[in-house]
Amino acid sequence: MSRGKVKLAFIENANARQAALTKKAAVISKMAAQLEILCGVSILYAFYNINDVEPTEAFPSLKAVKDFMSYVMNMPIIERTQKATTQDVYLYEMITKISVKLQHLKEKNNRSEGLELLRKVFEGNIDFNQIEQQTLYCTNQVVVEKIGEINKHQSQNMSNPLNHNDGASDDARFQVPDPTPDGPSNNNGASPSRRG
Repeated sequence: MSRGKVKLAFIENANARQAALTKKAAVISKMAAQLEILCGVSILYAFYNINDVEPTEAFPSLKAVKDFMSYVMNMPIIERTQKATTQDVYLYEMITKISVKLQHLKEKNNRSEGLELLRKVFEGNIDFNQIEQQTLYCTNQVVVEKIGEINKHQSQNMSNPLNHNDGASDDARFQVPDPTPDGPSNNNGASPSRRG
């Protein structure tokens, strides 16, 4: 038969309250002893009633708790609080982390929107009159980023002479045939005659 839930309310009867405290404290003591063995930690606690000078329950002993409290209170204030953090500091750190994460997400979203607009432009599936200013800004950011990547790549190629083909210039490798009639060949493929 399962036990019902314990009603979380102050126990009015003093004897029942003391019995509940003793019973629960025994359970907590057993769990604390297990944690000390399993995790290699030291656990101390004391249960105080509001009007009592001495604790009603202590683990592992009242002397151990008092010795530890004396040790902590005799530490220099800087050493005692060096790892402590206030709620303000904690909230400030959390807000800073979340703000940085939000900024990264905004940049990622802007890049995605810019790439999507460029894709639609290249496919011809866009009405330029319906483009919002924010979307144009996102696209501009993508274009600026890509231009930066291209410039960086070109400067790396210029600083590394091994990337060039035996001193041949880029202009020589990408020459376009001359389309004019006075160019190197005429319509029937024969070389033009020279007039003298």
